Amino acid sequence: MSSSNSAAAAQYITAYQEEATINVLAIVATVLLLYDTLLTSGQECRYIWRSGTSWVSRLLYVWNRYMSPLYLSLNLGTIPSISDAR
Repeated sequence: MSSSNSAAAAQYITAYQEEATINVLAIVATVLLLYDTLLTSGQECRYIWRSGTSWVSRLLYVWNRYMSPLYLSLNLGTIPSISDAR
């Protein structure tokens, strides 16, 4: 009985460590993407908004540029925790 308890505890610890790693990596990915967005905003104004491109290309740019950070930011609140899984 003791070995089954220790095996269950080891599985729980492993699951917790894996979950913590996933959560940290999700936060790091989101922060890096937001940081990149802030760093390149000057170039974005110069090359996208001040150029004579069509509204379709601007719409596609906005979709491509801002939906990923928005999706990742909103997804951070939905990362499950071990306590939710019990």
